[in-house]
Order: sequence, then structure tokens, then C-alpha cells
Amino acid sequence: MKLTDRANSRLWDALLTEALTEHCERELERLDGTESVGFSPEFDKKIKKLRRSVGIKEQAAGLGKAARSIALTLAVVLSLCFCALLTQQEVYAAVQNVIRETFSDHDLLTFRNKEQTEFDDSKRLGYIPERYELTQINFAGNCITMQYLNAHSDSDLFVFSYSSAGSSFFDMDNERHEYVEETINGQLYCFYIATQDGEDNTAIWYNDSYVYCISGQLSKEEIVEIAENIK
Repeated sequence: MKLTDRANSRLWDALLTEALTEHCERELERLDGTESVGFSPEFDKKIKKLRRSVGIKEQAAGLGKAARSIALTLAVVLSLCFCALLTQQEVYAAVQNVIRETFSDHDLLTFRNKEQTEFDDSKRLGYIPERYELTQINFAGNCITMQYLNAHSDSDLFVFSYSSAGSSFFDMDNERHEYVEETINGQLYCFYIATQDGEDNTAIWYNDSYVYCISGQLSKEEIVEIAENIK
């Protein structure tokens, strides 16, 4: 049975008292009333040993309290440091910005942003694959969608969109796509790579309070080149 610290302390005190009493009684029995009162070297040795033992016990208890205090202090400091780091945009994004919930036939990607910033509707693609041209732009509050069509095929197109992180979510098919997270040139991308013909490849990523998405009949390399040339 495990005893509490208080019970252990009481047990130690009782044993120590009993031991000292027993030794004192033995010493008193040796006195005949004529010799001066004193204690034998053996008793003095035992008393010193007990005193050292008590000192060690007290030191151990003090060290235990100090260790617990240090551990608690470190825990508080680490918690405060972590909270401070969350105020940094990059760390906050890594910790909380992308929330992925997986269901049987789809993924739900939700984005959160710590600070609300004024929406910039002037962002455009600085690089477009040669076979495509911009055909349509839709504005919907804090979200912009641009459609790029292949001039030689009405079915070959890709879509680029961006929105404020605080109001962004994506419902993605996970039955005909493989989910891959990859960091390229310091940017984390959430890729949904098609596993069947005719399906689009999609990349979603967060950067500087905005969530971006590119989806179409594009290779992963083309998507990344487009993403790295937004201006």
C-alpha cells in the first residue's frame, strides 16, 4: 500500500522516537549513581548517525519540493512561450490554420486566420501556361475566382481562386484523389492528385492571410510554377 508523504513522515518520527527512547533507557540502566552522567561512545555514534539520516531526509524532501517547483515553473514558461509563438503568423498558420476532417467520400478543409486584414482584390497570376488564357473573373465578397480556358478545347480549363483565410473552406473528393502534403520552397501545399483519368489535380495553400486554390488538368509542377508567380 502506498503511503502519503504525511503518513511517511509520521511513521519516520515514530520510529525515530522509539529508537531514541530505547537507547536512552539502556544508557540509564548502566548508571550506578556514582559516575558522572554521560553517554557511551556507541550511543553518541548512533545519535550522530540518526542526525545525519534526519538531515538527509529533510534535504531529500527539500530537493523534492524544489524539483516540483522547477517543473511547474518550466511548464508555465513553456506555455507562455507557446502562446507568444501563436501570435506569429507563420506559427499560428502551422498550428491552427488548416483543419482537415476526413469522411468516407470527401475531406473538409477549413481555414482560420488570427487577424482580419483588408481584402486585396488585385492579385493576379504572373505566369500562365501557354495553352491557356483568362476568360472569366468572378468577385464574391472576400473571394475571387478566375477561369483560364484552353483556346483549342472547351473542356480543358483550370481555375484559380483566393479568399480571406477566415472565410475559406473546401469540400474535396478523396475517393478519386490522393491527398498529399508537401513543402516546396518553404511553402506548404495540400495536393489532391487525381487517381482516375478525367479528374482534376488540385492544390490548396495558405500564405499571408489568404487561402489559394488551383484546380485543373495541370501537372503538380505546373501548379507550383503558377503558385510561385502570383503578384
